[in-house]
Amino acid sequence: MVAHDLTRPGLMIIGDAAGFTLNMGLTIRGMDLAAGSALAAAEAIEKAFQTMDFGQQSMDQYRALLDESFVGKDMATYAKAPAFLERPRMYKDYGKLAAEVFYGIFNHDLTPRRHIRKVGLDALKASGLKLTQIMGDVLAGIRAL
Repeated sequence: MVAHDLTRPGLMIIGDAAGFTLNMGLTIRGMDLAAGSALAAAEAIEKAFQTMDFGQQSMDQYRALLDESFVGKDMATYAKAPAFLERPRMYKDYGKLAAEVFYGIFNHDLTPRRHIRKVGLDALKASGLKLTQIMGDVLAGIRAL
């Protein structure tokens, strides 16, 4: 969930302004989270108008409604994703490794084809990546995503 305060007396921060975006590795979500936070805010505002109480405690209902909604649950589920996706190997080493594997599989240089396993192992050796690094990143990815 978003770590910062989202409310003050008479104020609620919603949508993208509140940081409701999720980079899930293959997709970046935001529109659905913005709409979900707007629904939670509307419900909290309706309750505030019913009691004519716009103080901090009344505004904090927004946070409780968010936490109960898909927005809060999804933000909690993917809370570790940003740290995982900031690993330098994700955008440097693994891209090169994948490119080498695919090149070895799909190039048309008129030489006999090598088994895919051999292509992959050769690319892995040439990459300098250690199996422990890869396994650590895979496990972190499983936990984060």
